[in-house]
Amino acid sequence: MSTGLTSINRALNLIPKRAEQRQVDQLRETFVDSGVAAAVQAIDHQVLYGRRGTGKTHALRYLESELTARGDIAIYVDLRVVGSPEGLFMGDQVSHTERAARLLVDLLGIVHEGLLGAALEDDQLLTDELFVRHLDGLLAAITTVRVSGEVEQSREGEQRAAQRDTADLGASLAPSPSVEISASSEGSSESRQLLREVRRGTERISLNFADIARALREVASSISSKRIWLLLDEWSSVPTGVQPLLGEFLVRCVLPLQKFTVKIGAIEQQTNFRGEVGGATVGIELGADVAANVNLDELMVYEQNEEWCTSRTRSGPAISSVDCYSSI
Repeated sequence: MSTGLTSINRALNLIPKRAEQRQVDQLRETFVDSGVAAAVQAIDHQVLYGRRGTGKTHALRYLESELTARGDIAIYVDLRVVGSPEGLFMGDQVSHTERAARLLVDLLGIVHEGLLGAALEDDQLLTDELFVRHLDGLLAAITTVRVSGEVEQSREGEQRAAQRDTADLGASLAPSPSVEISASSEGSSESRQLLREVRRGTERISLNFADIARALREVASSISSKRIWLLLDEWSSVPTGVQPLLGEFLVRCVLPLQKFTVKIGAIEQQTNFRGEVGGATVGIELGADVAANVNLDELMVYEQNEEWCTSRTRSGPAISSVDCYSSI
């Protein structure tokens, strides 16, 4: 009996199993709507739940392509590639607030790059001085750094002075003898002073939520009818202690802005949207700040929706490999 793969099996093995391995245009062409497309295209802020393999990334990348095609600005962010080793893996050696600040700087840097990329592809935005100025203001707001430690100042200066005296003597005989004497004095001085400042200590990122929110609001106000969609995938890859702080940033700086829509792809059992920091509750309140009404497990997992999967297989249109994902 032959154990070799058939031509069909060989072809199936060449198909990428993960959505991030495909091009955006391929994701758009291969997307099969299971009822989630209309839900995620709403302008409400949403969490898109689903276990691995149920198609969260596929849905978000499809949404990205659809939004771009209709003229909006869609910024897809894979949170697995955001952050630094110090912020992600050093645990208690770095405070949660410092770890979150580093993550936010990287995230906002990606947002800035996404807005800049949208401007480069849109001549109207590229030539809009107001939009460019507000984009520079956003960059300034997210690159503020402070130093915790000693500050030493020294002043060095020099001063120069110069004096010049002149005198004139004149005599006249007609019509009557006379003598005229004049004198003048000119002086000038020049001083220079040099201020030298030396800082010794630990450099820390300093983010002001009010400045960032104002910068984002100004950017959004300068793009007329366009809407900015922030698509955050792999939320569960962020350390659980940092997730509430990242959520608090979104609540304070992004969610209140009318021209921003946030979509979050997450695994329900591995998320921590809300927590306590310094005795205060921070983070995202599901249902109030962000809706959590889309769960791909209810559509894609066979054990949770056997009837739907069976009916789709028998009489429905062709489905993708993740439409009836089994947890076995």
